[in-house]
Amino acid sequence: MNCPNCGHRNDDRRRYCEKCGEYLFPEDASEETKQIHQVETVVKTDRKKVFHMVLLGMICTLILVGGSSIYFMNEMRVAKDAEITQLKKDKKALNKEIKTLKKKQNTNENSYDKQISSLNEENKKQAQEIVDLEKKNAKLQKQIDEGSVQKEDTSKKDADN
Repeated sequence: MNCPNCGHRNDDRRRYCEKCGEYLFPEDASEETKQIHQVETVVKTDRKKVFHMVLLGMICTLILVGGSSIYFMNEMRVAKDAEITQLKKDKKALNKEIKTLKKKQNTNENSYDKQISSLNEENKKQAQEIVDLEKKNAKLQKQIDEGSVQKEDTSKKDADN
């Protein structure tokens, strides 16, 4: 059955229009029923409008909250990405500095090793010189001792003559 008010096609078992809420059999109703029905129709229509407004408000709120959440999550991700990039740059700089310090350390160790080995060589030479000098000293002492003995022998011979 078609609604006499809005023309919407309704099921034959319905008493009120499912679109506008109008009573579908106005010729059967009394004047009092028509007035009551008009008030009910206005209330039903207002309820539908309120329901639609509430639903629309909820949808808008969900969209706003969801969009804001996505925006802020994206901003946080971008900030974290920037922080990670900066940390990677810092890591590269530190690795470079570590390599430089290791090279210096190796150079210093090599130069210390060279200095120590040259000092050891010099020490060996000096030790050898000391040994040679002690040998010479021992020879000279021996010669002195022999010369003293000869001098004594010569002095004794002179004293005897």
